[in-house]
Amino acid sequence: MSQVFISYSRRDLSFVEGLAGDLKRAGLEVWFDLTGLEGGERWGERLQDAIRNSQYVIVVLSPDSVESQWVEREFLYASNQGKKIIPLLYRRCELPLSYLNLNYIDVQGENYRQNYSRIVRSLNLNAPTFVSHSPTPSQAQRPSSLEARPRGAGNTFLILLGALMVVGMVVCVAAVFLFTPVSSTLRGILPPVGPAASALTLTPAIAPAGPTIAAVPPSQTPVSGNLLGATPPSPTAGQPVINIPPSATAVAAGDIVEPGGVLMRLVAAGSFIMGSDSNTFPDQRPMHRVDLDVYYIDKYEVTNAQYKACVNAGACQPPTQLDSNTHSSYFGNPQFNDYPVIYVDWNMSKAYCEWRGARLPTEAEWEKAARGTDGRTAPWGEGGDCQKANYMGCVGDTTKVGSYDSGKSPYGVYDMVGNVWEWVADFYDANYYASLPPNVLNPLGPPSGTTHPLHGSSWHPYDHDTNVAFRGNRFPTESSSIFGFRCVRSAP
Repeated sequence: MSQVFISYSRRDLSFVEGLAGDLKRAGLEVWFDLTGLEGGERWGERLQDAIRNSQYVIVVLSPDSVESQWVEREFLYASNQGKKIIPLLYRRCELPLSYLNLNYIDVQGENYRQNYSRIVRSLNLNAPTFVSHSPTPSQAQRPSSLEARPRGAGNTFLILLGALMVVGMVVCVAAVFLFTPVSSTLRGILPPVGPAASALTLTPAIAPAGPTIAAVPPSQTPVSGNLLGATPPSPTAGQPVINIPPSATAVAAGDIVEPGGVLMRLVAAGSFIMGSDSNTFPDQRPMHRVDLDVYYIDKYEVTNAQYKACVNAGACQPPTQLDSNTHSSYFGNPQFNDYPVIYVDWNMSKAYCEWRGARLPTEAEWEKAARGTDGRTAPWGEGGDCQKANYMGCVGDTTKVGSYDSGKSPYGVYDMVGNVWEWVADFYDANYYASLPPNVLNPLGPPSGTTHPLHGSSWHPYDHDTNVAFRGNRFPTESSSIFGFRCVRSAP
């Protein structure tokens, strides 16, 4: 079995996780720091050992990785060890001089699927003709059902896929001789994921009426169970207005509980300070005042049980992977019902919120709910430690939502830092804050773009920044073990 070491920037983690899954299914043993480092190990020594014990080194090239000192050290050490280095151009960047004598493989967008066979051939294996899992920046559709399979099912699926293709060809030939059009025959070779595998634009599903939800004490954790859909909002100009459903029950000052037990917190109307004057991250600049109308936001990140209800209703696609960093069975496992759903992309998150009759928060709504109005940088104030949030590798995987009472925001919202990065509705533009007028009201983000912001850091060891102004951004089809979300509603 061949061993591959992957060198990369943490901002490209979602691609690396998908690439590693594909290579493992091709029969390769893959090492990268997310899965190869144990608590208490010395980073430098472990990385050196991993490179020495690898036959090949893949370097994922992007603007972030070419500026990373760790990636540069790994490249130089691999070169000195005489390893075969295979650069993959994931995001367009100016290549360092040391890479110019190496032939890179372009894996930007759909080029990944087209060039996947070149990657595997470079590793001296016969390449399969398909790609089973890797989020790519320009995919126009959700990946096929191959991507939602648990790890380890690759060989069996290949056999079944081959058999289905043979049967399909026989059916096609027979259809030709019977003068029957065959144009639609081949479309059924790959089975769909869920009831609507190819649909990206999903309309909210109205679930049947259920029992009345009783008031829930504010200290109680969210109730797991089926969600009841609300009437889809009608399109409006500007800020979408989505009223609280009549069946929602007030449980405490600032709390409502929706049908299905989803708790939401009130965020009062008014202004707050958004962004920061960071010199390290200019896309957070400048600090600026924003005015927002009143709204409700989920008290907790959307859980596995809540998202599964939408999948069961046929309105949501299953997560692209069903495991987590340390649990081979995660989504669909009752043990993790109250843990945040992961491996959901922006499209999937948006579809879930719309199914509930809600929506993803704007970037401004998310940040106000996280930091309040006094200019603090973390939900609890300043600084941070493992008693306040699941970040910086404190746990090494997700934790049950609402586990950090001392880390909640001024509005009583949990896990706004740590656990999982959270998708927001806006398009991303690094210069958007600088373009806003003073005291802007209900900003919706740029009118167009290719990526969407994520906020809040995660459980990952690299994610040590508790500043809620930090803006990640990813393509809408990217998913990861560190991506999740929550929803909001505009108050009437």
